[in-house]
Amino acid sequence: MVSVLVLSIVSQGTYDPPIAYAWDNIGDYPQEEGPHPAINKAAYDSFVGQRMPSDPYLKNASLDGKPVWGDAWDRSDGTSPNNYPPAARRQKTIKDWLVEGGFSADEPEWDMALRHFYDPVREPHYLTDIIHDLPESLQKLVTKVTWTNLTTDAYSWCFGWDNLFSFTNGKEYYRSALADTRNTLGTNYGKAWRAVGESMHLISDMTVPAHVRNDAHMPIQIQELKLFDPLEYFTFTEHVERYAKYPGMSDVHDYHTAYESDTSIKDLFREVATWTNENFFSRDTVLQYKQSITPNGKLLYQKPMVVFEPDKSGYYTAFIAGKSDFPLAAPGSIKGILWMPDTPTLRLDWYVLESQRSVLIPTAIKASSAVLDAFLPRFQVVIDNVQPDTARKGESVITAHIDHIPTREWPADRPLTIGNGAHVVVDSVDTTVTTENNLDNNKNLNKIKVRVAATESSRIKVYYDLGGYKISSEESSSLSIPSQTLPTGFIQNQPGGKTYNYVAPVTLIAYGGAPKSTGYKWSVASGSTLPPGTTVDPDTGIFHVSGIPNDGMFQGAGILRADTYTFKMVVSDGSKTATGTFSFKVENIPYSSPGALVPEPVPAVSFQQPLGGTVRLPDARIGSGYGASLKASGNGVFPWTWYLRSGSLPPGMEISRSTGVVWGTPLASAAGKTYSFTITVKDRNGNDAAPVGITEPVTYTIFVPKPQ
Repeated sequence: MVSVLVLSIVSQGTYDPPIAYAWDNIGDYPQEEGPHPAINKAAYDSFVGQRMPSDPYLKNASLDGKPVWGDAWDRSDGTSPNNYPPAARRQKTIKDWLVEGGFSADEPEWDMALRHFYDPVREPHYLTDIIHDLPESLQKLVTKVTWTNLTTDAYSWCFGWDNLFSFTNGKEYYRSALADTRNTLGTNYGKAWRAVGESMHLISDMTVPAHVRNDAHMPIQIQELKLFDPLEYFTFTEHVERYAKYPGMSDVHDYHTAYESDTSIKDLFREVATWTNENFFSRDTVLQYKQSITPNGKLLYQKPMVVFEPDKSGYYTAFIAGKSDFPLAAPGSIKGILWMPDTPTLRLDWYVLESQRSVLIPTAIKASSAVLDAFLPRFQVVIDNVQPDTARKGESVITAHIDHIPTREWPADRPLTIGNGAHVVVDSVDTTVTTENNLDNNKNLNKIKVRVAATESSRIKVYYDLGGYKISSEESSSLSIPSQTLPTGFIQNQPGGKTYNYVAPVTLIAYGGAPKSTGYKWSVASGSTLPPGTTVDPDTGIFHVSGIPNDGMFQGAGILRADTYTFKMVVSDGSKTATGTFSFKVENIPYSSPGALVPEPVPAVSFQQPLGGTVRLPDARIGSGYGASLKASGNGVFPWTWYLRSGSLPPGMEISRSTGVVWGTPLASAAGKTYSFTITVKDRNGNDAAPVGITEPVTYTIFVPKPQ
């Protein structure tokens, strides 16, 4: 934030400000960032490390995409009192734009000096305290100079239209950049991120007491007269780095600002300013003994309030940031003249200063992080379909789209058009999608359709790099149907010319892809037919006799013959498909015992899981969708319901109760571990699919490797 600066009175009746201090914008040494850039850097790190993993629409996003172009004023460009140099067109990452925005918000010094103040409890909200920091003799000289005070407060500067790099203008830059089909050749992405960085600077100024208590706090010293405010003048980068790790126990209730249920960024701006105003003194707004005005000649603020104690030996304290003895000020006194008694006063000493830093710096970081939270639009990228191209072997047509998730700052009534940034990655080969090669025939990239080299075993991901803000789909891992031989079926001819089929229902197995809670979808492959009299449930993947009543029977009208049937099925996880071949053998059982439905020996057809032992399911990968079918068979009455019996699945994964498909996306905490579990399958009547002759059912295991 920029302080109002020492005024150099010159003979022409004008004055020029030197370099700004104010959280020490440029640092003590060339290699230092200065507190404001350091606050923005810490806010970025906090957002990436804490907020993004907890937001469902940011878990597949990152801010480390390609650098983008914009108009910059960086520390390398130096400072200026009142001149606007030509914009430097530069290419930077989001993080660099935000960090440098912490610096450029103060430039040029004089134009910005009066716009970073906001008094939340009094009108006018802009700074009116200009000359009271000067000695009386200089005040008289200054008042003879004709000049106009800027009547713009920090809130209006942050959210209005007059500031080229306001939060509001930043949104318009970003909207325009998203729709640009030139694929980020313009500067709007960089201008948008610079606006976010400068808005972070402005909200962090609301954690500086002088900036919310109408205190110009000129950083000057005339002989023994020290006019600077200690918090600003003596807070450096090292303090930001030290207190960035503190929890920031401010009393502002909510730093989430994205969604409708969250606090708006505008409300948070005012709340932070009000909290700072009501809980902390600046040097020129401390209470004065038996006075109704502050040292800078303004009316006393109602808060914080202390009762003067002439013989006070300890600090004046209050309940702030969870501490009941937070030091507001130290007791002091002004020496009485001659026989006059000393006058009690308040001082902001080093202990008070350090206490203020310990709370105000973390609050500045959290509030600045909230600016980024509010600014980022939320998206979800979905792969709709991966269809092998039958006319071009080894190629597939991938269809995907990006959904705009409405937030406070990006509502549904103003949809976002995407014109650049779309990519399809197949086994690490990255293909850029543009409006030129988008087969969807749209003039934008909200929906994409592209032909790429990909097979059924390929790992596919779609992502959008929107000015360095990358949003990815779940990885579409290979979807496959392992070779499966189904339980043998039987036919039997009985007296009277009746023929019966006996088919044990069984779940078909698929692995991979990224199915949702409803599991896989099944269909008969084109050109293939099922064995006569049989069907496959499209939702559960259970192979059984067609037309079977829902009573657990596995007997059907006799239209099978003794033979081995081969048929193909297609499975879909909602985006990818795979084709597998199944073999079904049918044997004839002679009728030899009058009155017996099926003579011995009869294969077991009871409702059951696989026999005991261990089945290792495919590995699950952190951040990628997972799918695996579990097996049951026999004459259980439909529908079947699946439960976790013992053990556990990797965090982020579960079993579909209606289909027996393990699905989900394993969380980072699962990495490097093997998970074992058993299941229970029950039919409609509550019968348990217990393995015949085995006490315990099969044990399934899933390993989650550590990311490479």
